[in-house]
Amino acid sequence: MARQTPRLSYTFPDLLPGDTEIVRLYESGLVCSAVASIVGLTRGGVENRLHRLGVQLRPRGKFARNEKIAPREQVVGLYKEGLTARQIAERLGTNHRTVLNRLEKAGIERRQRWEKPVISVGELRALYAVAGQTCKEIGKVYGYTGAGIRTLLEAAGITRRRATRRLGMWGGSRNPNWKGGTRYFPYSEKFTTTLKEKIRVRDGRKCQLCGMTEREHKRRFKIHGKGVRNAVHHINYDKQDCREENLITLCHKCNVRVNFNREHWQQFFKQKMGVA
Repeated sequence: MARQTPRLSYTFPDLLPGDTEIVRLYESGLVCSAVASIVGLTRGGVENRLHRLGVQLRPRGKFARNEKIAPREQVVGLYKEGLTARQIAERLGTNHRTVLNRLEKAGIERRQRWEKPVISVGELRALYAVAGQTCKEIGKVYGYTGAGIRTLLEAAGITRRRATRRLGMWGGSRNPNWKGGTRYFPYSEKFTTTLKEKIRVRDGRKCQLCGMTEREHKRRFKIHGKGVRNAVHHINYDKQDCREENLITLCHKCNVRVNFNREHWQQFFKQKMGVA
């Protein structure tokens, strides 16, 4: 007769630490995943504990139609506290449509969503056309996006300003380096190609700030595939002053650089040229 191996019987303690809390949370309407996040277990761990304690699990997913998933009284209480339907759904481990369904069955009137204030045409015109505020600035005050304000401007028949190109700072008079639009002032008739070439020859055909040669400059800076020569800069930033002692050769990069902190560069180049 074959020898039979005795079957081992495992005995579990009546209650493990945390079992009472798990049962209480689950019976309050929370799903296993929500209970698991509270007690620090996995969802499978919570389900195993409930199985061992003889607690019947509720169906999950689209088959979950039990009122215990989102008790009506609990949903109504949380809603009256000021929570939104999505916040309640997240707390109870369900979706917001289930919460809205519970509120509807309980006869609770839903709160109205926050409505954006109405901006009159006159007020919009005063802020945009007169005060010069941008669409984004107006939107921040009234709770609109910039696109929303642009839609209101179009509906009100208000002509939009041409957008300024932003290169790290605001263009035009909003730029801290604004000098009254001198960029658009014409050069003197004396500032000829012959004069500029004479200054380049005098300065050895290289930038007097970084030392870049004209050959290297043509290789690095090109317009329509053609290399450009070094620029000739007015030391005192006056385009009408074309004295040779007021002109100096700079590369394209340094010519842009000296447009900032002008007083410093003006003094620097005067000392370099030996001009009082």
